[in-house]
Amino acid sequence: MNYKIEKFIKLRDNEDNDDITGVRIGILTTLDVKIGQHAQSLIIDRELEHVEGKTVEEYFVEAYDSAKDEINEWAESVKSLGRTFNPETGEFGDWG
Repeated sequence: MNYKIEKFIKLRDNEDNDDITGVRIGILTTLDVKIGQHAQSLIIDRELEHVEGKTVEEYFVEAYDSAKDEINEWAESVKSLGRTFNPETGEFGDWG
């Protein structure tokens, strides 16, 4: 699996307030499993409490840690997509 920062948005109480109350970070997860020419991907957003001095990378790790189970469940559900099946032999082949 590959992971990328898909978005990073600073959240405020309202438009007139400069105080950052939190962040929204998006995790783009991509699997090597392809259906046709398209890789399987999942985007999960997490809203986290803002901490002064915390880096985007630190927020990403926190978001990833909170989404790990959800990502693994999704990966398990799509890992067999795109496999071929031969009804004459009852066998499954490679992803095609």
